[in-house]
Amino acid sequence: MTIGNWGRAGFRTDSRPTDRDALTVQGDLYKGHVGQQISIAYYSPPDQRNVDGTQYVSGGNLLGRWHRELSHTSDLQLQAYYDRTYRLGPQLEKHATPSTLTSSTIWS
Repeated sequence: MTIGNWGRAGFRTDSRPTDRDALTVQGDLYKGHVGQQISIAYYSPPDQRNVDGTQYVSGGNLLGRWHRELSHTSDLQLQAYYDRTYRLGPQLEKHATPSTLTSSTIWS
């Protein structure tokens, strides 16, 4: 697998709104193209072909965390996480292979 045309960015911020509270927000974004090779097998006649293609990928994530100290011996923490990934693989052209019968098989 080869990686090209890649971009990535991220951030993190920490704050203490009060003496008892701590807040963290962080996130990442990425976008790029990844090279991929697919092997396609034919059964009649037996054959195999390799198809090179590029896969588009993008996504990101976001994390939020709130922490509160209730006393010297106890605390409370709430955390939320969201992640998104998008992938679009190589588009194969439609191919027709004649069979031994009067019909044909189409795959894509």
